[in-house]
Amino acid sequence: SMRMQSRTSLAGAAALLLLMGAGCSASVGGDSAKEALAPPVVGDFVLTKPNNANQWEEGNVDQIDDGIYAVTFKSNEDRVIRPLTAIAPFPSKSANVKVGDKVVAEWVADSYYSGVITAVGDSAATVKWDDGSAPSDVSLLRITTTFK
Repeated sequence: SMRMQSRTSLAGAAALLLLMGAGCSASVGGDSAKEALAPPVVGDFVLTKPNNANQWEEGNVDQIDDGIYAVTFKSNEDRVIRPLTAIAPFPSKSANVKVGDKVVAEWVADSYYSGVITAVGDSAATVKWDDGSAPSDVSLLRITTTFK
């Protein structure tokens, strides 16, 4: 009966931890932060890549059809069709990222590229760029992740 007793208390502790975690998950974020991203709506300001380009550019979602999003670029009014895996919200708040996360980040002013987080500090993170450029530190306010 001793073994049964310890199993019960472990389960109780696990349930308690889950309950405690539920209250603060919204502010802390963590692994569920990615799933919590609401999909964009028409008019949203986003980043996506033009055809055959490495750089992510600013644009607005102007049409949504069954999980496929039409984005019109701010710079030249070209229009592309993209899934959520290829669209990121334009950075509007401090990014909640961890080492290993795939991100879209500002390389130089208004130039966004894909990369992977290799270190995270209080206000910036180090991004290893997918195109092989030297890693650089980017403000958490200039980092975003794709919707999916």
